[in-house]
Amino acid sequence: HDVGETRTSPRVLVIEGGRLVEDGDPRALAERPGSRYRALLDAEHAVRSGLWSDPSWRRLRLEGGSLREDARAPRVDP
Repeated sequence: HDVGETRTSPRVLVIEGGRLVEDGDPRALAERPGSRYRALLDAEHAVRSGLWSDPSWRRLRLEGGSLREDARAPRVDP
């Protein structure tokens, strides 16, 4: 799932290697220095702003049982 979507959840559990490493309010975890949750948010942001910002990526969505290209994000071929 998208880690950023958990920011509005009342509680976040971070599990790594089958072990619970963090549990708490996402706002508090995001503000805590050294938080694994904060590191996951930062990593997701880096991917979105770097790799996924390349215009050759296509945005697809499942609509009515069919896979469709998102018209709001037109594909630009390199």
